[in-house]
Amino acid sequence: KKLADGVRYEANNNADKLIKEAGSNPIAKRAAEIPAKKLREEGEKKASKIESEAEAKAQKILDEAQKKADQLLK
Repeated sequence: KKLADGVRYEANNNADKLIKEAGSNPIAKRAAEIPAKKLREEGEKKASKIESEAEAKAQKILDEAQKKADQLLK
């Protein structure tokens, strides 16, 4: 969760920085919004993948623990 949150934070931070670097020029800001949006989307995609993989690993550990517990109870 922490790693995924960090990825999201970095992506959003970089996107905001890109827009800020465009300055007060509305055309430059508008042009910067396109790659900024892409950065945010990629960050979210990576964060979601990290969370999915972590959830799958956690579920595997729980399944193995349950299997061992069942064997001990037999």
